[in-house]
Amino acid sequence: MGARDPVGSVDPLSAYWGVLAPAMLWSAAFMERLATSAFDAFRTALTMSPDEAARLRHALIVLPARPASAITIVGAVITALDMSYSGSPNYVGLTFPFMILTFLGQTVYVSILFQLLFRLIRQMGIVRETLATSVAIDVFRPGPLHAFATLTSRPSAVLVLLVTSSVLVVPIQADLVPSSSAGSLTWSSPRSSQRSPSSYRCPASTRPSWSRRSGSNMRRRAGSR
Repeated sequence: MGARDPVGSVDPLSAYWGVLAPAMLWSAAFMERLATSAFDAFRTALTMSPDEAARLRHALIVLPARPASAITIVGAVITALDMSYSGSPNYVGLTFPFMILTFLGQTVYVSILFQLLFRLIRQMGIVRETLATSVAIDVFRPGPLHAFATLTSRPSAVLVLLVTSSVLVVPIQADLVPSSSAGSLTWSSPRSSQRSPSSYRCPASTRPSWSRRSGSNMRRRAGSR
């Protein structure tokens, strides 16, 4: 940012990544609070013992340690592969300490995102199994059923918002950009589109020899006439 932007300016991309991590942590806490309130509202419709209800509440709220650790390792592997083989210019010129900080930060982003997705899928499976085996449905009291519907719909909307927000902020780096001419859609490189038409002309030193010979022969014929 220092060499490209003036001092005191704000880079939207850097600001976005700075806000995304707290937003993900807030989303995790939001899903825990929502699971707690949904279970309390749904408890009256459950046909299970208090011990089974306590285990169900714990399963909805707490993410198991082993899956969380495995997801963190997967996030670290994905980050290492991205930094090694993606060829992104964001990693060029970084010193070793900044490379380590970048690796740790991106690992945290990827791990939290995958843990949120795993938590949502796990909660949906628990809700489906509970509705199929341990629920007394009362059509005149649909409130408990609405509580579990809220538990799966609101976190899904939050997760979609987190993922799709990058489309509006992170620039798409493509080698080809669309350009229209004469009613037809063509694709051209951004760098090549800025070149003037004269830059595409072939220099005289590189033109085929037969073209120079044919031109000299035509001039000789015209002079003889």
